[in-house]
Amino acid sequence: DLQASTNKSRRPMDATYPTHTDGTTSGAATMRFQSTWTSTGNYAWNEFGIFNASTGGRMLSRKVQSLGTKTSGTWVLQVDVTLA
Repeated sequence: DLQASTNKSRRPMDATYPTHTDGTTSGAATMRFQSTWTSTGNYAWNEFGIFNASTGGRMLSRKVQSLGTKTSGTWVLQVDVTLA
């Protein structure tokens, strides 16, 4: 799970996501995940992850990075995972 004890939530992927590109050379195959955050996620974003369930489940990837503080409005989180 994410490491934050509070201020964390999950959103489903947007319609048509995830997407992927195919390639035969290293680094050419990429999966793109995207979710849109409207009324949720109003706090500092210091980590994010890709999960296979709205609660529990398995996490594919986790990244620690400060993305700023969402206080209102709509944010779109887009994550690219490149397969080697």
